[in-house]
Order: sequence, then structure tokens, then C-alpha cells
Amino acid sequence: MPPAAPDPLNTPDFQAGLSAFSAGDLVSAEAAFRRVIRAFPDFAPARGNIGVVLRRLERMAEGQTMFHTALALDPAQGDIWSNLSSLEREQRDNAASEVAVRRALRCSPTHVPALCNLGNLLLDQAQFGEAATSYRRALQERPNQAEARKNLGLALLTLGDLREGYREYEWRNTAENLLDLKGDLKWPRWNGESLQGKTLVAVTEQGFGDVIHFARYGQLIEKLGGRMILTCQGPLVRLMRNAIGVSHVVGQGDPLPEADFWAPLMSLPLHFGTEIATIPAPVPYIRSEPELVEQWRAVLPPPVAGSPRVGIVWAGNPQHKNDHNRSLPLPLLDGLLQETGVRFVSLQRDMRPGDAEVLAARPDLIHVGQRLSTFADTAAILENLDMVISVDTSVVHLAGAMAKPVWALLPLVPDWRWMLGRHDSPWYPTLRLYRQPRLGDWGAVIAEVRAHLRAIVARRRPVLI
Repeated sequence: MPPAAPDPLNTPDFQAGLSAFSAGDLVSAEAAFRRVIRAFPDFAPARGNIGVVLRRLERMAEGQTMFHTALALDPAQGDIWSNLSSLEREQRDNAASEVAVRRALRCSPTHVPALCNLGNLLLDQAQFGEAATSYRRALQERPNQAEARKNLGLALLTLGDLREGYREYEWRNTAENLLDLKGDLKWPRWNGESLQGKTLVAVTEQGFGDVIHFARYGQLIEKLGGRMILTCQGPLVRLMRNAIGVSHVVGQGDPLPEADFWAPLMSLPLHFGTEIATIPAPVPYIRSEPELVEQWRAVLPPPVAGSPRVGIVWAGNPQHKNDHNRSLPLPLLDGLLQETGVRFVSLQRDMRPGDAEVLAARPDLIHVGQRLSTFADTAAILENLDMVISVDTSVVHLAGAMAKPVWALLPLVPDWRWMLGRHDSPWYPTLRLYRQPRLGDWGAVIAEVRAHLRAIVARRRPVLI
């Protein structure tokens, strides 16, 4: 009897590749798996694993080719179809990603990564109910899959189911390790215990806008007899010292004073049982500093009766994972900026290629964004404006927290907190939402904003519409 053919899975090279990959040594992992395919050219899993390594190394085109080669050898490999789907989505080819994930689920209808990938694609298409269904199917197979639970939470929050949404969204720190805990938190994590006479440290975990948004919960903590210490990023420290309900502000990484409990800032809505009807929205809850307001008043041209001064922001943080959807190119605003009777003030800090040239060609547009050193400056200049028009950035949150009229320009797939189908926000009474009717259609959004702005200038409408 001839000897049994060796099993590629049990070869030293394949096992070395797995070990190197687990240790984060991607170069060694690639080399080991390439030795396997030299010995076993038709072994699809080794080629699939090289595809995963290449994706991690951001060699996307090579990874795509390797996945397709593996699937040509064995089209029944659901894992490889699922990994190809992830790569295609990262390349923003959602059509190819969906083809791949559907093939993965034909191979294995209960394949958890593929069900999660399908949920992510459905989120990208604003199909939040269907996405939630896909995540629930994944969780039937693997109840502790943190990414599925986090994303289920996001889908439910967007659909307006805050109670279950916040409960599932608690898995975000397991999935992404969002908390930036510099220094030991030696106190127990708060889970709703009495705060009478107690101090709670609210730990920042995400962006500037999230800090401004959820700082409002300090007022609820005060009503329970407690006090809230807030950690936040350096540019926010001075501003947040003027937030109602915040007893003390600590920059991230600075020593913390004594306290009794700690909690992630964005877990506070869960612990307070927040639903749409009970969202705490007493505005303003952030104040500007009178001295700074006067300094910025001197920077701006004097107001003209009947000509509102409108702050404008067209792009957010370029490092944000959804920036390609939520920011828009400055030239798209050209028609809006030509509206007569309006004094536009650019609050844009992060300039994109071509922005400087557009601004130079519009001397009537007052540009102060790159002179704003902290959010305290931004708050002071907002106090000198009549309203703000902005894509979904921290400026929207700040204007809303200060009770300034603010119009937010939203992509088809909005951030969860803006929910769906509504033009107002229960979080900020002075906020109006302008939504894309179709993916990428900023033209329709700007046309609607322009018509409403024109009506304000003609005094046919108040600022808040």
C-alpha cells in the first residue's frame, strides 16, 4: 500500500504560518504559507491565508488576486469568500463584496464572519433592519461575537431603539478597545449604584463630538446627588470647564483626583435608561467665555442688519473611518456661498487639497478656522454668529449644546444618533437635519439648504425651520 499523502494542514510550514500570524509577524507568516503552496500548489487554504496576510499588510491588489486564485482551486471555501468580501468592502467595492459574501453564505449559511460582513454591507446601504437581522443570525451561532453585538447596537440605535441599542453597544469596548485608559482606574465601574455624595469619573472613549454630546449627563448625575469628573482630549479641556454638570475636567493622561466610581462616558445613557422620550436635552449646557467672545467679535466684520452671519464647515477629521461619506468637497458649496445677503464664516480647520485655492478666490468668505486653537475659541466665535451650517462634525454638537441654530448636512447612511427619516433631533432642539436622498447626492442637500437660507434672508422664514 502506498504511503498516505501528507496533510498540508499538519505540515511544519503551515503551522509555522499560523503561529507567526497569531504573533503578529506577518512577514514570517507570508513566507511560511508560500513554502506550503510551493509544496502543495493546489491547496486553497494556504493561498487564502496568504490573502489574509496581504490584506493586513495593505497589499490589497495582491491579496485580491490570491483570494481569487484560491477560489478557482476550491470554490467551496466559505472562509475565503468571506475574507474576499471584507477586502472588497475595504476597497469600497460594495457590489463585489456582496457577491463574495453571498457566495460564502451559499457555502455555509451559518458562517458567522460572513453574516457579520453581510450586516456591514447592509448598514452601508442604509438597510438597518436587514442588517440587524443578519447580526442576530450571527449571534445565534456565536452569542459573544463582540463585533456583531456592537454593530447590532449601532443598527438598533439608528432605528430609534435606544434601550436595546445601548445594551448591545456596550460590546464596543470588547470589539474595539476604545477606552484610552492612561493611568489606573482604581475604583469600581459604575453600574447604576447610588451616587448620593459620590464622585464618578466619566472616561472619554471616542471623538470630540461624543464628549460634547454626552457631557449633558453630568446634570443627571448632579440630580442624583453626585458629581462628575470628565476626562477629555486636550483641545476640549478649557471648553468643558464651562459645561453645566461637569465638576472637574482632566486632560487625557493627566492624574485623576479621588473618586468613587468610573464609567465610559458613552455608557451613561444605558445606565440612565435613556429612550427617545427621556433624552436629556436642556440647552444650552455649554457656555462660552465672555472675554473670548469679545476677542473674536473684534476679528469679524461688524454685523449688517438683515445679513445673517453663518458659520460653515464642509469636512471633518480626515482620519475618521466614515470621512469619505460625511465630508464634501468645498467646490460643491460654491452655489451656496454665492447667496447674496449672507456673510459666510469658514470654521474649517482641516484643509483638503484644493481648499486653499478656492478660499483665495473668494475674498468675501471670512476664513478663521485655522486660527481656532481650542474649542473654547470655537464656542466664542459661534456666539458671534447667527447660525451654523456643517457636515457631521464636532461643530454641530457644540452649536447644539450652546443652543445655536445649526443645520447638519448628513450622508444617506447617518451616524446612529441622528436616526432615520426625521429633520429634527431629540438631542439638540436647535438642530435641523438635511439628509441625502441617495448615496452621495450632496447636490440635493445643498439645493434644499440654499432654498431655506434664501427664505431666511428674504425674511419669509425664521432661522429655525
